[in-house]
Amino acid sequence: MKSKLLLLVLITLVSFTGCKKDNQPAADPLITIKTQIKDTSWQLTDSKEVYYDASGKVIRTNDQEVDPKTKYEFVSDTQLKRYYPSELLFDYTLSKTNNKAFLTVDELPYEIEINNNTMSWTFQQDFQDREYTKAAIIAHFIKL
Repeated sequence: MKSKLLLLVLITLVSFTGCKKDNQPAADPLITIKTQIKDTSWQLTDSKEVYYDASGKVIRTNDQEVDPKTKYEFVSDTQLKRYYPSELLFDYTLSKTNNKAFLTVDELPYEIEINNNTMSWTFQQDFQDREYTKAAIIAHFIKL
């Protein structure tokens, strides 16, 4: 009888401790991006325009010519410096919409994503009365 009681106690303890859920909230993409860009430099590797029809199907892609000397540096929490073809300083802001991080430069909001040593900026715009209903410019960078 004691062994059955002991077994019941052990099963009860295991059921309360063995199935504990991890309720950690998902990382805030804005905080993650701010940390990842702080005092970093990036080289532009490629850029393209992508055009979509009403169903979301890609109907055309245009590669844009990029110069491998084009570099960007996040020089502060609010300023971005481009080094080529000429040095220019841009003000930028970071924001979050629908759990996505956005980098706004010259009033254009780019969705920004960083994975290890690569970064992408995507700007999308909707259109009407054209062969395409949405266009996107996608730029890729590598960390220097």
